[in-house]
Amino acid sequence: MDSGKGGRRVAGGGAGPGADAEEAGIAYAAARPDVPLHVLTAKRQDQEGVAVYALLSDGRFVGNPIAFQLRTSTELLFSGRRPLTLFMASDLAGRVDQLDAAPATRVLLAAIGAFEGQRPADALPDGRDTRAEHPEGGR
Repeated sequence: MDSGKGGRRVAGGGAGPGADAEEAGIAYAAARPDVPLHVLTAKRQDQEGVAVYALLSDGRFVGNPIAFQLRTSTELLFSGRRPLTLFMASDLAGRVDQLDAAPATRVLLAAIGAFEGQRPADALPDGRDTRAEHPEGGR
């Protein structure tokens, strides 16, 4: 697991009710090196753990959300809104230095895999897109 260090404190952010979180940087899991994992340390009373999240836009994972917004802002003025998918998992278990084994990381990567394995709502069982056959919504 490769990890950068952050350090910004995020009160109550992402670690669950009554918990505090602090940015711990971006890391890459060995199982999915293509997914930048934004890592937070989670603390609630005497328990510590990790929270991880990933952002997906147009089929690509976002490593730097601020740079992404700056890069796409002009284009979005003309094209309109686009979906930005947030995947997040947190648990008061696991450690930043062993992120691959943390329960939150395993759950997050499983959720991403399940999401990527979905068939679009407009796809037929054989994979054909019904919108291509009925461009006006089947009317």
